[in-house]
Amino acid sequence: MQYKRRDYIAKIDYVFYNEGEIRKAVRDKKADPGVHHGKGPSSGGYVSDPTASAALHEIMPIKAVVVDGKRLEKPEKWLRVVSETYSHLKDQQCQIVRSRFRGDSYQVTCMDCHISPATYNRTISDARMYAAAVAAQLGLIQIIKITE
Repeated sequence: MQYKRRDYIAKIDYVFYNEGEIRKAVRDKKADPGVHHGKGPSSGGYVSDPTASAALHEIMPIKAVVVDGKRLEKPEKWLRVVSETYSHLKDQQCQIVRSRFRGDSYQVTCMDCHISPATYNRTISDARMYAAAVAAQLGLIQIIKITE
């Protein structure tokens, strides 16, 4: 089945292409003690206990990171999409998808994996659709716009 390219596919590709940089940005934000993820002081969101504050800082989700000049909301959830997708794939499929988002040409990947271009394209398409399903389930994307 041929799918019409949607904005959510471009977002999924962006996350897969930039997975390493997103992981680094999340790590850096988690390591920065000056970054606050919670509520402001007027709402009583800060904790005066330094140990509790450090623990909360570590578990609070990062709101956004900027990678490759683009702001990515909920980066930890997006990294979960990547992890869940790779976990779902079989070994050779995983190799094909990693090769794609590493920037290798499909010709090289097809020769290395002893597959046809059709198998390559189907594997990439299936991985994108699975990633879209995970992203939709996590509330990161909408497949269709619902107007009521």
